[in-house]
Amino acid sequence: MTITLPDLVTPTGRLILPGDAPRPQWLAARRRGIGGSDALAVLGLSPYGSRYSVWADKSGRLREQDDNEPMFWGRRLEPILAEEFTARTGIEAAPCGLMANVDRPWQLASVDRLTADGGVLEIKTTSAYKASDWDAEQIADAAEAQLQHYLAVTGLEHGYAAALIGGQRLEIRHVQRDERLIQMLIEAEAELWQMVLDGTPPALDGSDASLAALAEIYPTAADRRVALDAETVAALRRYDAWCAEETALKKAKQAAKASVCGQLRDGTTGTFGGVEVVTWKNTGSFDEDAFTAALPDIAAACQKSVLDVQAVKARHPELYAAYRGRRFHVIKKGLQ
Repeated sequence: MTITLPDLVTPTGRLILPGDAPRPQWLAARRRGIGGSDALAVLGLSPYGSRYSVWADKSGRLREQDDNEPMFWGRRLEPILAEEFTARTGIEAAPCGLMANVDRPWQLASVDRLTADGGVLEIKTTSAYKASDWDAEQIADAAEAQLQHYLAVTGLEHGYAAALIGGQRLEIRHVQRDERLIQMLIEAEAELWQMVLDGTPPALDGSDASLAALAEIYPTAADRRVALDAETVAALRRYDAWCAEETALKKAKQAAKASVCGQLRDGTTGTFGGVEVVTWKNTGSFDEDAFTAALPDIAAACQKSVLDVQAVKARHPELYAAYRGRRFHVIKKGLQ
């Protein structure tokens, strides 16, 4: 059966996939362009992605990621939050599908909803730890970039972000089209998409996302030597020097912490001039060893089976070696 999709569903947004398309189709389609969730990373401003990781993903070099718990609950809660958005604003909102810009077919928009007043709605569920991103009528950077990307694709003039914070507080923000930011996004995204087409990676930065992408692309090491150029060795020397400095700073930091804890002793809160300045409470990591030693029966009742890694190492050394992560190690003697 052939599904005929309308040419334009917004002034510049062409529907290329209906909202009820099977998930495998969505996953394949999203790799054919740059989407709103990529926008902040393309600008080099995301704490969770980078230009390199987006390039690697769109180039098909990274495996598809399964939904984690936050993503799962975000999808499940989306219809409920869309209904609540309408209840609070009086603005109807309807699902659409995957759109592409008519002039830039690589620029994609999977908007959560189109609103009856001619806008888009982006729905977020976020941790209470990120609540400050939405304080004082602010909007989180990722949501702002995503909405402006959607406005670039669709040609619409405004949008809304509805964010459920900590599962208990819904914040709604109205966002107007920002032509300056949109132009920045278009230029940065067009440059990166051309790199995807050319197979040319962007420059690596020091983000966790870039290093994780590299580790996934090259998960196992071949037994061969690689001649490094002088610029790379200079970077290696800087890395080694910064590691030494990091160690010294960590010791100094721990010494300062020990001084404060030594004065707090069994107190939970330290004050200065009557104002709270530090806390030391039982909210840290759970001590499994101490718990098991003190309460062995309860610990045994709460046990669950886990993979015996040492057994894999002993019985299947070749598989153990194949699934080990790669460790970065500086050979100091070689740098002298």
